[in-house]
Amino acid sequence: MHLGKLRVLNLENNKLSGNIPSSLGSLDQISTLRLSNNSISGILPSSLKNCTGLQLLDSNRFYGSLPLSLCHLSDIQILDLSLNDLSGVIPRCFHNFTPMIHGVHDSDSAAFVDGIDASYIIDQSRGYGRIFVNNEYITWKGKDYKYGRNLGLLRIIDLSSNRLTGEIPKTLTNLVELVQLNLSRNYLSGTIPESIGKMKLLESLDLSHNQLSGKIPMGLADLSFLAFLDLSNNQLWGRIPTGTQLQSFAASDYSENRGLCGPPLNVRCCGDGELQETSTSCETGAGRNVEEDDEEWVDMSWFYMGIGVGFGIGFLGTCGLAWYFNTSWRRVYFNQLLNRRRWRTSKYGARLRRPL
Repeated sequence: MHLGKLRVLNLENNKLSGNIPSSLGSLDQISTLRLSNNSISGILPSSLKNCTGLQLLDSNRFYGSLPLSLCHLSDIQILDLSLNDLSGVIPRCFHNFTPMIHGVHDSDSAAFVDGIDASYIIDQSRGYGRIFVNNEYITWKGKDYKYGRNLGLLRIIDLSSNRLTGEIPKTLTNLVELVQLNLSRNYLSGTIPESIGKMKLLESLDLSHNQLSGKIPMGLADLSFLAFLDLSNNQLWGRIPTGTQLQSFAASDYSENRGLCGPPLNVRCCGDGELQETSTSCETGAGRNVEEDDEEWVDMSWFYMGIGVGFGIGFLGTCGLAWYFNTSWRRVYFNQLLNRRRWRTSKYGARLRRPL
């Protein structure tokens, strides 16, 4: 069977096992490859680099590192390798994905969609139809949606739920046409790239459940199309940048980052209002929970009040005991009282004897 002109290969939802054959690279006209919900394992074959028109590569049970051959998929629009066992770092050469940099023209988008979602394209000269029926289910903004003819408008990278390590490549932010980036549930470290503000069309960003540290970049507040954001379960710290978008998300989208502070979190940052922070906590960027601060203030006020009362009682008790056991002190004390009384009596008597 000659498959050199095959455009769509959909083998999802089967019970396939084993590895992807390297001969798949001979399908240089393929635009859609779907292998999800199978038991296919092994490493991604390097021969995929020959499929330069590949535009949709779905998830499975692959392991090993992300091959550099993926960087040759210059026309790819959706790269979904989620829910695998892939490890290693994210290749810096992912910035070669042309549609995610320059976008696609309407005609190109239509051709792509017709290749995966045209239900009977009739060839009038031959009298038979060629069918390419594929409605794609895409996890979009945290939910699964069914896409048909408008799928070609999406540009997505989903590498979630793997074992990827290292930092998020700065070159990834050159994909200015990207609308969804999901790198959640990995072991990524380092900081969120400052240049993420260049990705103006980004609508969905999920970096949760990683080991990212540092501050949230100010540029993230400039992403006016951002409708879904999850930065929870990381090691981020500092004030959440002020912006219409970032304060509109739920506190849970920033949760489990012990150093983050400011709205929408109920954690006050250093120097906000009446709460005074120590220099140490301010230098580390840590904020404090407002309710915890109030409780701690009440506890400390009682503590200092108790110290004052205890000191007073202890001082008076010590003086009393010393006075009681020292007879010479008692004699001096009573002599002073007696002399003072005699002085007052004599002064009062002198006033009575004064002639009118």
